[in-house]
Amino acid sequence: MVKCDELGDDDLPVMSCGENGPTWPLLSRQLLVAAGVWVALALGNATLFQPTWRRCCVIPTSGAPPLWVLKWVGYGADRPAFNPRPEASLCCVQLLCSGVLVVTWINKAYLQQPATDGLFCVELGAVLLCLAHAASRLVQVGFAWDAFGAQLATAIDCLTLPALVLQRSGPVWGGSWLTLGYLRVFNMLMVEV
Repeated sequence: MVKCDELGDDDLPVMSCGENGPTWPLLSRQLLVAAGVWVALALGNATLFQPTWRRCCVIPTSGAPPLWVLKWVGYGADRPAFNPRPEASLCCVQLLCSGVLVVTWINKAYLQQPATDGLFCVELGAVLLCLAHAASRLVQVGFAWDAFGAQLATAIDCLTLPALVLQRSGPVWGGSWLTLGYLRVFNMLMVEV
């Protein structure tokens, strides 16, 4: 495998490394997939999640969410959870998982190759736990896309998580060892416990 620093031509951009290395088209495909995920979430929220939430879970007389949401998740900034331990625990798990994803990104960037099978399984587990935290945030804002979709954490989830899942898919979907996984650092900094 040809590494970027072994090419010897200073005129080439670092991202132009040939077939086995990362290229700008691969990174642009990752960005397109991230944008597609964000749009799919927005459309899914408007057509499926929010109507189902209003029909099944919101108490019609008061417009309040059910008691389990108030107890375990909270509802908006003015109604924190009665029992904040589950949300705090989920935030701690998200912090640890984001840390794991940043460390695995450093490992892949150092080796300039995709994750091994074991490391890929660890990454997928961390992705699933990060998705659980995102689902909790979505319930917390009552499936209001203007509140959830505008959060920096949502943008980082859309930019990093699909690329991690698709990194073994090959060049068609932008699969590469080079992802935007290092952006998970921002989610680590934004954790409120």
